[in-house]
Amino acid sequence: MDKYIRARPDIFATGRDGSLRSNRTLAQLAGLYGVDMFIGSTLQIDYYGNSSTVTAGRLSGFGGAPNMGHNPGGRRHSSEAWQSLVSSDDPLVKGKKLVVQVVETFGQGVTPVFVEQLDAVNIGRKAGLPAAPVMIYGDDVSHVVTEQGIAYLYKAENLDERKNALRAIAGVTPFGMSSTKENVDVLRQKGVVAYPSDIGIKVTEAKRSLLAAKNMEQLVEWSGGLYEPPEEFKCW
Repeated sequence: MDKYIRARPDIFATGRDGSLRSNRTLAQLAGLYGVDMFIGSTLQIDYYGNSSTVTAGRLSGFGGAPNMGHNPGGRRHSSEAWQSLVSSDDPLVKGKKLVVQVVETFGQGVTPVFVEQLDAVNIGRKAGLPAAPVMIYGDDVSHVVTEQGIAYLYKAENLDERKNALRAIAGVTPFGMSSTKENVDVLRQKGVVAYPSDIGIKVTEAKRSLLAAKNMEQLVEWSGGLYEPPEEFKCW
């Protein structure tokens, strides 16, 4: 991405030499008060929506999400997106940043993404960290999306409903298999959970032809030849 980054300082934070820069202070400020929506993926989610990319034997980044994927308690600007998550008629109820976690129900092999306790808890304890390396806390997460459906966690009335909403989209993981049709039906009726058919999506029509870019070659073309993908990503 180096050449593309140098050519697009309007998108990327770059230095005088055109290389990528990381400014934690500005990232934190943007994450606190300037970002209306954060979409990320993770490696583990517990039964209440806490998530982390710190898992047993693997540390897969721990940078932007804690800054960008949380809701500050202080005052921020009001926007249509922020106000859209107000779930009460009380004029003093605050809005909420949209924080979306997108995951497949299983990771590598047959490892469930949904776990009773994050590996990060024991890792933090063994490492002597003052706090477990949780990437995004569950009460900051507004939506979780899996191949099964969407859990609108901001609509959950309590922790039990939050847990049942996540259970409903956990697929054939042990957590998902403990879900009941009765609970799922109630959550779908309340709009706390949505399956593809609930939002007018036909699963049989979800094909690669709907993607804006069909392959890596098109990404290179659209970048004006500036993007140079790794050899293992090339398919032409």
